[in-house]
Amino acid sequence: MATPNSTAVPLYKVVLVGDIGVGKTSVYTRYQKDFFDPIRTPTFGVDNFIEELYVDEKRCRLNIWDTAGLERTGSLTSHYYHSAQAVALLYAVDELNSLNIILHWIEDAERYAPYAAKFLVANKIDLDKDDWEVEEMKAQLFMESNNIIMKYNVSAKTGEGIKEMFEDISRYLMQQKVAPTMPHGDPFHLSHEDSSLDLRKQKQFSLCSC
Repeated sequence: MATPNSTAVPLYKVVLVGDIGVGKTSVYTRYQKDFFDPIRTPTFGVDNFIEELYVDEKRCRLNIWDTAGLERTGSLTSHYYHSAQAVALLYAVDELNSLNIILHWIEDAERYAPYAAKFLVANKIDLDKDDWEVEEMKAQLFMESNNIIMKYNVSAKTGEGIKEMFEDISRYLMQQKVAPTMPHGDPFHLSHEDSSLDLRKQKQFSLCSC
């Protein structure tokens, strides 16, 4: 149950989307637990958690959502985007197609969360530059062509840029006076005690989403 103090702290919903293998769950886990594991257990459902943080001496809470395998269906339901204030569009710097295919998620975001701010996230920047397929200029042009607010370079493997990215997204939402999520206003809300919705039995496998 929310306390009187917590209800006064704005809550913003941020959803992570992108192609299979770009590292959405790794980014999510790095921010939630400051942990990276190349051997991960996928969940066919959604995961979310709430993080309270201070940005420029102001408190806010982020309700961060990971697709956790729903991208395998080819599309996401409106419930996932419902009440989202921000959409983080992830791609892997070593896979050009992972940038191009983001157009699919932009289309979904504009349909189900038309007022959500869009942010571009380049993951796996720890990789050798020779392995990069997405040049900075191409990413910048993509951002400008699709009404994306900001671009972030991060590495879920090393943790570089992850904390700063979420702080900056929070700062933008507060500075722009974006209306926060109403308490318990999301019909697809998952509690802290059961923040994973499993649609299939989990199966251990090795997949590095650095």
